[in-house]
Amino acid sequence: MNTRLFISWSGNAGQKIAGALARFLPSSFSGFEPFVSTAIGSGRRWNIELVRELEKAACGIICITPENVLSPWLIFEAGALSVTEREVCPYLHEVESEQLAEPLRQFQAKRATQKDTRELLRDLCCRFEPEQTDFDNRFEAFWARFQNCLKSLPEFHPPESDIDRLQKSLDLLRAENRQLREDMLKEIRDALFCRDYDL
Repeated sequence: MNTRLFISWSGNAGQKIAGALARFLPSSFSGFEPFVSTAIGSGRRWNIELVRELEKAACGIICITPENVLSPWLIFEAGALSVTEREVCPYLHEVESEQLAEPLRQFQAKRATQKDTRELLRDLCCRFEPEQTDFDNRFEAFWARFQNCLKSLPEFHPPESDIDRLQKSLDLLRAENRQLREDMLKEIRDALFCRDYDL
């Protein structure tokens, strides 16, 4: 029986990473059966399907990016998996462990690098699929395709906060006031010069 992996995601980058894991893992490591929520069929009750998959999963991989680092969905799914003491691995793309919220901070995280991804998959194989052979070649085949997904992810630009927008408006207003004051002083100096020299 295959090992069910629940791959959690939120946001565009998280979805792409989760989708790539789900596509490429089974072709290199046949004992794993990943699940991502995008696999839920049209017309199905997504909340019921999600709970069912959380219950079936042997462990979870939580795809975390700057875009979703505080996502309530990821925190909920990680909490649901950890209730029965199943392994939960935060998988970090351009995020540091210190940025994680509870309960994610409690779990040993791995970065989306070749070294850490190798360690993650080796740990999963040792724990759930000890009969998998030729790990190094399997991993290299997986990484050759998966890294292309990581390279294609756009750079994340956080949205402007209200404070940032107000600060920009204030800076612009100050610059305009400075210019207006300088223009007025120049007009006054010119007027005084003309008066003194009766021009």
